[in-house]
Amino acid sequence: MDRDKAADLGLSVQNITDVLSTAVAGAKAGEYQTEGESYRIFVQLRDVENQSLDQILNLTLTTASGQQVALTNLVSVFFRMGAAAD
Repeated sequence: MDRDKAADLGLSVQNITDVLSTAVAGAKAGEYQTEGESYRIFVQLRDVENQSLDQILNLTLTTASGQQVALTNLVSVFFRMGAAAD
């Protein structure tokens, strides 16, 4: 993550991780109440398991000035080999 670039745009590390977390894992966005019933509102990227890495990196954040910035301009992705899972 390019922390300096994010800071220059008025974005925090938390802003960036919140967008990624909400897109992939989902997040509670509120509650809807009607006729004595309460329903949780949950947001998540549609069909997240079918999204490519490029599609996720094209998600945008809005800066305080209203500018749209794609995640790909703020983060770098690299792959490395790790131990195989049993």
